[in-house]
Amino acid sequence: MEKNYVKNILEVYNLATLQEKADGITWYNDANKICKRLAKKYGISLELVCYVMAALSPNNKWHRNITDTDRVLLHFNNGYLRSMVNLYEAGEKDALKGIACTYTANLINAFRILETGDVTHIGKGLKTNNFAQNIYTPKNDNVTIDYHAISIALGIRFTIESVNGKHFKGKNYETLANAYREAGVKVGLSASELQSLTWCVWRNIDKIK
Repeated sequence: MEKNYVKNILEVYNLATLQEKADGITWYNDANKICKRLAKKYGISLELVCYVMAALSPNNKWHRNITDTDRVLLHFNNGYLRSMVNLYEAGEKDALKGIACTYTANLINAFRILETGDVTHIGKGLKTNNFAQNIYTPKNDNVTIDYHAISIALGIRFTIESVNGKHFKGKNYETLANAYREAGVKVGLSASELQSLTWCVWRNIDKIK
């Protein structure tokens, strides 16, 4: 099965234009630069900013993910986010609406990361943890497996609603990650570079923003 995953990943890689290759290979470096700019702007460590960005990423468009990270850092520094979290935890369930386009639990995770300086508040999700590490230290062996990466490896076009959640967990996640690592070796790229490159191809095929 893993050999089929490698084959499918390489088939998408082979569809890449020169521009998609350029964009994909530098994608995590570019994300790192965005986080460095935000870290400097708000006086918060790069690692925490990367983890906040990853915490806010599930089911979020990339351009919105950047905007949300900026807003969360701003509202953390000015105290507004802390006040709204307090109101939410006191029972005002709409208190956090409008701060970020993400699930409430993810927004609270981002707040806890900033409040405590402890990145483990991102939770145990393999996708978000690997995404944070890919942004924080680009060109590493971590692999961000989202539903696009699953679609590419399985050769099936999934949506966030249709993908089987088992692929995001344990051995299933690691099997997919290893397929990207193996395919990356074949084309001279790190696993993270190949994942982001094929995501760029898939994004253009599916018209994802």
